[in-house]
Amino acid sequence: MNSLKSGNGILHKVTFEIRKTFTVGLWVFLSCLSACSTNSQHTQQKRLTEQSNYSVVQATDNKPKYVTNYTASGKPYYHLKFVLDSENLLQVERYTLQEFEQNGGQFEVLLKKSAFPIQAPNCNSNLILRMPWVPPDVDLTLKYQLYQSILAVYLGHAEQVSVVLELNPYVQESQQGIELTQCNIFFRHANAKYVPHTESYH
Repeated sequence: MNSLKSGNGILHKVTFEIRKTFTVGLWVFLSCLSACSTNSQHTQQKRLTEQSNYSVVQATDNKPKYVTNYTASGKPYYHLKFVLDSENLLQVERYTLQEFEQNGGQFEVLLKKSAFPIQAPNCNSNLILRMPWVPPDVDLTLKYQLYQSILAVYLGHAEQVSVVLELNPYVQESQQGIELTQCNIFFRHANAKYVPHTESYH
């Protein structure tokens, strides 16, 4: 009888240990399953975030590359490098050197609005790009050389010419960054000279 009780006790102890081992194993399995699921979610979220950041970079890269320079008073001036070619250059005024000098170096070219990187929602025609007038005592040699280069592109004697533009004063901030308020833009100009770069000018 005592032997039977002893056997039952051992059996009960073994059963308890098996249940305990099974319970611990089950708990470890469920914990691992939960952790794996969490890690998977974190990995998926990280991938989505990386994809989102990449899209933002792409969208940012598609924006026009203009440069903002500030005056001493903090006023912003927007400058843009732009390539004139047969696709965007619609018309160029024709001048001899004498006419060019008499006109104070001022000339205009007509640009295709749809080919310009800055939006102009209030402009219902193409864009007018103008070189400002200067007094008669100013040397116009470099300006005339630029004019001849632009005319050569228009006439098909050259493929393209790079210029620097100033979008002021007809410009304002927008959701895309900036936009033109009228159909007019200008060659960058300071101290009666054409400025062929987008850096700060002193």
